[in-house]
Amino acid sequence: MGQMLPGGLSWRRLTSKGTYFLTMFMQNTNSAESPGWEMLVTGTSPSTSVTISVNKSNFMKTVKVGKGETVTIEIPNPLEKKGTGLSPRSISIKASAEITVMTRNYKKTSGDVASIYPVDQWGVEYYIITPYNGPSNQYTEFGVLASDTATSVTMVLSGAVQFNGKNYQKGDTLTVNLEPSQFVQVQSKDDLSGTKVTSQYPTAVLSGHTCAPSNGGGCGHVYEQLKPVESWGTSYFIPGLSFQSEYDQVYVMAPKATCIHHQSGGQKVKTNIAAGNVMRVNVSASSPFSIHSNDRIQILFNGRGGKNKGKSFGPFLTKIPDIDSFDLSFNLIRQEDFDNNMAVMIAKTSSAPGITLNGNALQNAKWTEFPESEYSWAEYDYGSDSSSNRVQHPTSPFGLLSIGYSMNKAYGSVAPDIQAPGASLPEPIGNNSKTLSGKSKLTAKFLDDDKK
Repeated sequence: MGQMLPGGLSWRRLTSKGTYFLTMFMQNTNSAESPGWEMLVTGTSPSTSVTISVNKSNFMKTVKVGKGETVTIEIPNPLEKKGTGLSPRSISIKASAEITVMTRNYKKTSGDVASIYPVDQWGVEYYIITPYNGPSNQYTEFGVLASDTATSVTMVLSGAVQFNGKNYQKGDTLTVNLEPSQFVQVQSKDDLSGTKVTSQYPTAVLSGHTCAPSNGGGCGHVYEQLKPVESWGTSYFIPGLSFQSEYDQVYVMAPKATCIHHQSGGQKVKTNIAAGNVMRVNVSASSPFSIHSNDRIQILFNGRGGKNKGKSFGPFLTKIPDIDSFDLSFNLIRQEDFDNNMAVMIAKTSSAPGITLNGNALQNAKWTEFPESEYSWAEYDYGSDSSSNRVQHPTSPFGLLSIGYSMNKAYGSVAPDIQAPGASLPEPIGNNSKTLSGKSKLTAKFLDDDKK
């Protein structure tokens, strides 16, 4: 349902819950190692039937998933699309009741996870953000996926691309006609951030890098499903991660010329961003980042990898939820083979102690305030086993990131939301696995300050 942001902006809240999902996997490095693909499906109702199939293939599998239960489904080869071009190999997930879906694309030391939106949450206008640089034989990349309806997709490119034997330069327009359930993968040696993607009918857009550079040396595949422009927000709080000894990066993108107020640590700055440009800001545990805008903006967080206790870990890419998108309850899914699985929570300082994990108070969670704000963040390491968890607050919405790291690898994603504000809160669940509060006041305050 549409809502209004300050300044009269129309805004649509996205939800992770749905009964029909389509997704794709982009290229994970160019090594000879075979990738692994997994769908992590979590039920919100008892005994839900879920069917997973791969378009234009014989693969189909049906599983049962219980309420609060996560089932992992491995998708077989061949599926990975290499290079720029079209592919029919999308994955369909259909359920008899609402579920949430996360995907995992991994190789031995290169991989990431992403929370996937159902088809009815897709949009028709997106802007690409990709990490940049990296090894000379790796690429920035994004993918655009059609639903059951064929659609024309127009891309105004911010970097050089070769498609069907034709060379396109920065500023050129690439138009592709997609058949139902078909996707196009676009790769470049250039930074593709700022590429505008529009479509005749709603599409899904994923963005990332085949092997993004890491502070700790080496590289790793990163990706995330993007929000359409109509679902971007105006106020964000971005925590610094305690295990990062160097820095991570925040990418800020505006679809038109926009004035933003941002604060890194104790330093306040006012900046004008040109249409389609990306501002990059380093963030660390000592310099958390908050940002407020007079128009909608898109924020992505690039975990840059690094070293912790003498061991290197890899990069990841995740969206940051704006405060209007905060929810009351989330699925939190541990990833296998990671030494550290962390819930990173962003909440109003006054309500933070009320957040629970499976109905229990968070023991030893250390909350840190964002400077000169009513918001705080905390990390909570909840173990290394693979299991489903419910993180919730009875009355006050909050944001939740799922982040993990281990030797030479890492992952990061927004946690799938399962309870929007205004609805009754479900009862907490235990571990079970087989494998808009104050939004307008805050943004309006910064807009008022801008007029003074």
